[in-house]
Amino acid sequence: AASAARGTPPPTASPLSGRPRRRGWTRAPYVGFGFLCMPPEDSDYVKKHFDFVYTEMPKLASELHIFGTSSLKRAWPLFELAFSKRPIIYTAADFPEGPLLQHERENGVTTESYGGFASADCTVRSDIDGIKRSIEEIHGSVEVFDDKVRSLLSWQSDSGPQMRLLRVDALLNCSVLTTVQKMQVSPKMSDVVKSILSSGDTLGSLTSHQVLADYWNSDAESSVDTLFRQGAFVDLSWSDFRKASYAVLTYGWATITWSDIISVLKEARMGVEYVWIDIFCLGQNATDKMDVIERSPAIYGGAKEY
Repeated sequence: AASAARGTPPPTASPLSGRPRRRGWTRAPYVGFGFLCMPPEDSDYVKKHFDFVYTEMPKLASELHIFGTSSLKRAWPLFELAFSKRPIIYTAADFPEGPLLQHERENGVTTESYGGFASADCTVRSDIDGIKRSIEEIHGSVEVFDDKVRSLLSWQSDSGPQMRLLRVDALLNCSVLTTVQKMQVSPKMSDVVKSILSSGDTLGSLTSHQVLADYWNSDAESSVDTLFRQGAFVDLSWSDFRKASYAVLTYGWATITWSDIISVLKEARMGVEYVWIDIFCLGQNATDKMDVIERSPAIYGGAKEY
């Protein structure tokens, strides 16, 4: 909390392992707050700084680190979690060998075993009502908050859909996507794009709608794999994906072409080796497509670059 208030960046080493870790979950400029050791409520500090500590401090935190899933059995960590913009819950896989790992394995909760705020323990039982009111003010209801916690546990678990990353150099040097030419109206295009191209003097490569029509549809002559050089994609489990160093991108599907997008990315001098872009990396016809889409907050939140 003090570091966030002073604007002091946190150590680059993982607080769990004592060594630097290249993970999307720890990339924010400030590590969030967490009151695991609170002073007595009648102390002068709390009296003088109550509003700041409990209202303003959470607004400064770009992340909130909860010390293991076992902490979700207690009311105060849940209260802290309720404030977080980008919460991080450490799973057993994040802990080094030792007593802490054993503790998390024996006491950690999962999406299925999380008992919700109603089952949370609190040293001072009278605090429960106040914590509950705060959670209701922030999230609307305890039930909504509990659903969010279960989603977060699901996103940060080791199980999940198969994922795919694209090598940045393969994207930036893709001849099909970078070749600029006079664009022609195609029956596959949306009406918006057709109207834009009707003048016949628009230059570009392919829009994302064209990529979808030409490389993903079942009757397409080529698959998306043929767009890029061999070895451009890396397939990995959800567990490995959430530990990977990658960038994400927000872009238009209809009114901008990939030659335009790539020209901007080349100027950006991206510092990561991989990128996750849904039109290329999300199987548009995959049976688990929605499983990936539902994890969008985790995918974008875990990226090293945006």
